[in-house]
Amino acid sequence: MISTGFLILNDRVRLRDREEFMTPNVPSLLKHAFRESLEQFYAALQLAPPYHSIEKAIASLSTVLQSKTGEELQTLYDTSSLRQAIFQEVFIESGLTKKHRGIILASIRSANPVRFHEEQRPFLDAFRI
Repeated sequence: MISTGFLILNDRVRLRDREEFMTPNVPSLLKHAFRESLEQFYAALQLAPPYHSIEKAIASLSTVLQSKTGEELQTLYDTSSLRQAIFQEVFIESGLTKKHRGIILASIRSANPVRFHEEQRPFLDAFRI
């Protein structure tokens, strides 16, 4: 049996020689979380997501994540407020705030506003900027 020096614990990897923890493939996990949050955002609004624009936004997020160090990625993954700030920045820069803008603003301003989960808050707040 060959020892790799790693122990798998849930979704984390622990180095046997050190007590360092890191999540494997953090960029993929962040992109998945971003996509899922976008899909939930549009589902809450009962709108079809602009799929092509979402794919462009995910590509933009990928570019942003590539510029980060492993430690920065781990911090981003572990810190909800930082993750939401990056998601909001990518959401705005990718042009998603221009898609369905009138419908979304009307929904936000309505007497019975849509309830959003905390994960979708950055997208909602992007329309208030």
